[in-house]
Amino acid sequence: SNPRNKSPLFQRVVFFFNAPYPLDYSFRELAVIATAIGTILGVFMLIFTPYDLDTIQGPYRTLILLGYGLITIPVIFGIGGINLLLNHKFAWNESWKIKNEILLYVVILLCIGFAHYAYNHLLFYDVFEWKNLIMNLLYSGLIGIFPVFLLISIDWLLLLRKHQKLAHWYNEKHLKDSIAEEKDSISDGDLLDSGFASIELTGSGQEERLEIHMRQLLYCKAEGNYVDVVFRDAKG
Repeated sequence: SNPRNKSPLFQRVVFFFNAPYPLDYSFRELAVIATAIGTILGVFMLIFTPYDLDTIQGPYRTLILLGYGLITIPVIFGIGGINLLLNHKFAWNESWKIKNEILLYVVILLCIGFAHYAYNHLLFYDVFEWKNLIMNLLYSGLIGIFPVFLLISIDWLLLLRKHQKLAHWYNEKHLKDSIAEEKDSISDGDLLDSGFASIELTGSGQEERLEIHMRQLLYCKAEGNYVDVVFRDAKG
C-alpha cells in the first residue's frame, strides 16, 4: 500500500515504535532494577494475594508469598544480562529502538509468568496442564505490558526533551561562536576578493550600486519605491 495513504495516527505510531531508545544500563544497574521489581512484586503478592493465594496459611505464609518476588529477581537479571552480553557482541545499542525495548520486556514478563506457574505447581502440587500454563502467561503479559508501555513512553519523552534542550543549546552556542569568528576574521574586501559568489544591486541612479558577498546578505525589504537591503559588514 502507498505510505501516503496511511493516516497521521498510524504514521505517528510507526514513528514511535521505530524511535531510537538507549540501551546503556550496566550489570550493576540491572541488578538494582531486578531487586527493586522483585521486592515490589513480593509485597504486592503479600498484600493483594492473587491466584487464590489467600488460602495459604501457617507460619511460612509471608515467606511463601514473598517467594514470588524472589524468583522474579533472577529471571529479570538473567534475561537482561543475556541481552547485555548480546549487545556487547553485536552492538545492538546503535540500532536499539522502542519496539526492541518493549519486546524485551514482553519476553521478561512471559518468563516471569512461567516461573510463577512453576512456583505455584510446587506449592499446590497441581497437575501440569498446557491450558493453565498458557492462561498464566497471558495473565502475566496482559497485566504487565500496560505499565511497561507507559513507563517506556514516559522515559522516552523525558529523554527526548532533555536531548532537544541540549541540541538547542549547542546550536545556539555554535551559531554565536561562528558569528564571532566571522566578525574577527572576515572583512568586506576579503569576501569580495575570495572568489566566492557575490551579487550586485543597482538602482535607477548612477550612484545607486551595491556589491556584497552572498554570505553578507541577510534580507531585502521593499516598500513603495524604496528597497531596504540589510546585510552584515565587517563589523557585524
